[in-house]
Order: sequence, then C-alpha cells, then structure tokens
Amino acid sequence: MRQGKATHFSADNSTYSGMFHEDKRHGLGSYTSHEGHFYEGTWHEDKEQGQGRTKYQNGDVHEGSYHQSEPEGLGFIFRVSGNVYEGMFHGGKPDGQGKLRKVDGDSYEGAFRRGRAHGVGKLTKANGLIYEGLFDEGEPHGQGKVTYNFKESGENQDESNPIMSILDYF
Repeated sequence: MRQGKATHFSADNSTYSGMFHEDKRHGLGSYTSHEGHFYEGTWHEDKEQGQGRTKYQNGDVHEGSYHQSEPEGLGFIFRVSGNVYEGMFHGGKPDGQGKLRKVDGDSYEGAFRRGRAHGVGKLTKANGLIYEGLFDEGEPHGQGKVTYNFKESGENQDESNPIMSILDYF
C-alpha cells in the first residue's frame, strides 16, 4: 500500500507523481495519461479536487478549481483556437457568471448555463454591434437592446442575423 510521496507507472504508460494516502492519490501531485492529458494540483481520494491545472490532449488548458475531476467553481480555459473563458464552472462547463473572448474579436459577458449563454448578458461583436439582454441556450431571446456602432472595415454589414450566436463555445 502506497503512503506518502511516490511515483506510480501504470501498465498503460500513465504516470502519477505525488502524495498517496491509503494507496490513493491524495494531496499534491501530477498525472500524465498515455494519451497526453496532464494535470497538476491537489487530489482527494484519487480524484482531481481543489486547485489545479490541466492541459488536455488537444492543447486546451484549464486552470482553477476542480471537484470530482471536473472543473467546478472559478476558473479559466484557454482554447488552442485562441478563445478564452474566465468565470464559473459547473459539471466541467461554463455555468454562472463569466466572460468569453474570442480570437475574432467577439466577446460575451454575462450568465452561462451548461456551456452556453443563458440569462442576462452582453454580446459585443468585432464589427461594433452590441446586444444587451436575455439569452436562451446561446441565442438572443426576449427583451434586449441592440446598438449598431459598426466599424469601417469594408465587411458586409447586411448579415441575415447580425447577432449570430458566438456563444456555442463548448
């Protein structure tokens, strides 16, 4: 039975180095899966729990709080695409208040539910369009205010729906 600091190499070539308690990962440690998933932070009874940092095999990075090996509470996720989310997580997805900044210049600040804009928020498009109001499952819905402050970029301003959702982020 492992107790204290140790390194464990699994048959599938995964590696854990850190603290053990009663043969379970418990305390500070780092884990690298055979697929390239990397986590370093705190563990509780073999689960990622507390503060940590994960680099997923696709290159995305999450930093923040974990519960039962999923992002939970305050955190950041940096996507390989360049998109960044900062805010609350629940069940591994943005849920609660947060900010999303996309590499194309679009941004959203407000309420999220299950990874999508849901509730009151503000969408700012790179072209200058601003929508402030209600969102439902990633789409503008119900009452809201649209402000057109288009930047002179030569892009087509006659989109069929200029408030196209950017919010299906996850």
